[in-house]
Amino acid sequence: MAESSQAEDGFVSSLKKVAATLVAILQNRLDLVSLEAAEEKLRVVEALFLAVAFFFLALLGMLVLTFGLLFIVEPAWRPALLAAFVVVYLGTAAAAFFALNKRVKSWPTPFSGTVQEIKKDLECLRPKS
Repeated sequence: MAESSQAEDGFVSSLKKVAATLVAILQNRLDLVSLEAAEEKLRVVEALFLAVAFFFLALLGMLVLTFGLLFIVEPAWRPALLAAFVVVYLGTAAAAFFALNKRVKSWPTPFSGTVQEIKKDLECLRPKS
């Protein structure tokens, strides 16, 4: 009888250890998700801040430059100069759009580190065939 009681205590103890290990793994993965979410938030906020600052300052600079040059140039040349500005501004806007699109597409998938760690955990827990 004492042996079955000890076997049950050993089984319960082993079960508690397995449960504690699983909870520790889960806590570790949740910490990783939290960290990756914070990094993703910072990346998005930084990109938005830089985009807004760039847009505002570039627009201000282009307006001052455009009106300054249109004011300086003889009236007969103003339509041609204005057309040249339109071509340059639209061309650089298109280039900026494509550069931003390329950068956004190259961003890593959010939570990719967590997904990789969970896949590793599953490989370790699956029985070897």
